[in-house]
Amino acid sequence: IFLDPPFDGQDLPRVLDLIAERSLLRPGGCVYFEQARRAGGTAPGPGWQTLKHGHAGATQ
Repeated sequence: IFLDPPFDGQDLPRVLDLIAERSLLRPGGCVYFEQARRAGGTAPGPGWQTLKHGHAGATQ
């Protein structure tokens, strides 16, 4: 699932919760998103695993 939330938005944690609650991700699937680096990073939460984390300029 590719997420393209507003760069400085605060909706990402809720969107990740909805994906999990509604079982929208198939087994073995992944979610990709970018956010503003100054946001400090969104921890995916219980049941999620971070496969890759990086940053470039103002994006992480």
